[in-house]
Amino acid sequence: MPTPTNFKAPRRATWLARFGAIAIIYFLSARLGLAFVAQPENIATIWLPSGVALAALLLATREWRITLSAIFVTNAFANLTAGHSLTVSLGFAFANTLEPALAFGALTWLLRAPITFTRAREIVGLILVAVGANAMTALVGALVPTLAFGAPFWSTWFIWWIADGLGILLITPLVVLWASPYSSNRPVTLTRVLEAALLTAGLGIVAQIVFSLPALSPTSIMFRPILIVPLLMYGALRFSPRGITIALLIVAVIAVIQTLNGTSPFVIEGQSLAIRAMSVQIFLGIVTLTILLLSAIFYERERAQSDLQRERDFAMKVMNTMGQGLTITDEERHFIFVNPAYSQMMGYTPEE
Repeated sequence: MPTPTNFKAPRRATWLARFGAIAIIYFLSARLGLAFVAQPENIATIWLPSGVALAALLLATREWRITLSAIFVTNAFANLTAGHSLTVSLGFAFANTLEPALAFGALTWLLRAPITFTRAREIVGLILVAVGANAMTALVGALVPTLAFGAPFWSTWFIWWIADGLGILLITPLVVLWASPYSSNRPVTLTRVLEAALLTAGLGIVAQIVFSLPALSPTSIMFRPILIVPLLMYGALRFSPRGITIALLIVAVIAVIQTLNGTSPFVIEGQSLAIRAMSVQIFLGIVTLTILLLSAIFYERERAQSDLQRERDFAMKVMNTMGQGLTITDEERHFIFVNPAYSQMMGYTPEE
């Protein structure tokens, strides 16, 4: 007969496997996120690990302890290897762990699990935590470099808030949608695949053109980036929320890289890098939350129509197989529907 020790060994192995997988993914996302940090100012534009951490919690709600433990240990280890003291490393790890924990708690309390980001209210909830919960945890995050290095508190808080919030908006829906079971009401056909490929290619080309030219005047900052919005709206209308997360990521990557390279409408001579980063962050934040919300609304409407049609087909099947005569008439007593039993009883065809 198995002893309790025999049961603990597989559970311990499963725990360690999940811990290791989350730690590796979180670490890799942090290394990738460094590509969006402007040097030597060390200004983050999009902090990918914030979105990865929240997505990991939403995908395995019951394993939140493992996820948060992996995030804390990995973050502390990364800061220690970067040369920070143990106290500073633990402070950064606490702030980076508190952020997804608070956002996860707020989302699950407001919306209840499972959260798939295919409904408008889920997108609204994501926006609220990216703005509100992230603003509160950024206070803790900004306090660490302020006490340790004398960094200016409010500018550090603002950079933390915007970069992590943008990471949540861009990465969390993408990971959750592509990692969760998903059903679309639209069949995958060759025509739709070609349409998606053309839209993706066109979006990349237009984004490269829009964000690769410097600003000729202050008005170009306002008008030129808007040229990308109609393509994103078309994608939200024609394709599922899964597809639009990829489109938004493509636009964000191109916009940030071109801005950091000094060639984009957000680059104006004489402005600091912090102002340029803030400009592209605000633009991407507004566009991302708008397109995600539109995509969820379109998807909900399409799903409601599909459910209604399925219920209608089921009702018609039931009425057609009933042995009792059944009719449906309009307000003027004109026949809208007669079932076969009624037609046979009256001696007329349904058309008659």
